[in-house]
Amino acid sequence: MVQRGIRSPPIQASWCPPPLHFVKLNVDASYEVGTDVAQIGVVLGNHDGLVLLSAVTMISGIVSVLQAELQAILFGGEVFDIIDLSTEFEVCSFIHVHRSANCLADGISRSSFTLSGSCVWQFSLPPDVSL
Repeated sequence: MVQRGIRSPPIQASWCPPPLHFVKLNVDASYEVGTDVAQIGVVLGNHDGLVLLSAVTMISGIVSVLQAELQAILFGGEVFDIIDLSTEFEVCSFIHVHRSANCLADGISRSSFTLSGSCVWQFSLPPDVSL
């Protein structure tokens, strides 16, 4: 049975650090319908909330929000492989979180940083993004 006129309360979430000895990779894509380009943001953090790495890239040939978000996951995995951390872990899990719990990756994907390729920052965020 569908009840009309009742609205769900807004989702309120915040970023939670991973447990001790774990890292958390957050990704997000910014895509405007009608364009074929998505900007993707990635941030890797530890249990203390320290940014270990952040990255941004532009990807063309995008036709939907879903495709942009899937490309963000793939780019996050590529960045993870580049820094050669993927072989260090026994467990990997994927969890979808609301944008409010993914503020840094969302901010990076929406940043005004312009580039002709991908850019990675170790132990910091892009210049126009702050905690």
